[in-house]
Amino acid sequence: MTDKELKKLSRLQLLELLLEQSKENEQLRQDNEAYRQRQESTQAQPEASVSFDPTVLAGFSEFAQKIDSSLSETRRATQSYIERLSVLAEFAEKSVTGTSAVPPARKTGPAVIAVTDENVSEV
Repeated sequence: MTDKELKKLSRLQLLELLLEQSKENEQLRQDNEAYRQRQESTQAQPEASVSFDPTVLAGFSEFAQKIDSSLSETRRATQSYIERLSVLAEFAEKSVTGTSAVPPARKTGPAVIAVTDENVSEV
């Protein structure tokens, strides 16, 4: 409200405004005190406000073990793939240099048929 509007108000209206402001002020003080007490209690005992559900933690643990197992399998498969690529690269190098070499078959996984002059028929 502007000063001009306040000057136009009667004494009763001004007292009512003052009473409303006093009530609002008291309510804000109470709220402030409640917030202050809640903050002090959480700062005094932070571990009391934190709780963990054991079933949730067990679920996370199981999930982490599955991921670890999956990553281990992926590492082994990647290593096997890299070893196979190096063997094939060696074979390709020998083929380019003229040395007749047959790539070794895979030890694991699907069977690989080595391509040689004997088993290739002309179309």
